[in-house]
Amino acid sequence: MLETVDPCVIVEGRGMRVLDPAGKEFLDAVSSGVWTLNVGYGRESIADAVREQLVKMNYSPTPPAPSQAHSSPAGCSRRRRA
Repeated sequence: MLETVDPCVIVEGRGMRVLDPAGKEFLDAVSSGVWTLNVGYGRESIADAVREQLVKMNYSPTPPAPSQAHSSPAGCSRRRRA
């Protein structure tokens, strides 16, 4: 089917709508899934919160067990050495 129909390319999102390269708007009613939730596109408050977390710690190789959860990697390290 893709040989006869161009794929829908999305280049931008605003609120509940997404746009193709020509500027045609589509209602995004299918982006939610098992591990996702559509909170809308262009939400600066969410982007700011994500940026803040990425600056603090952008990667953790293994999450601690719930009983060892700590707000900082240094605190987690101190607990493991004790």
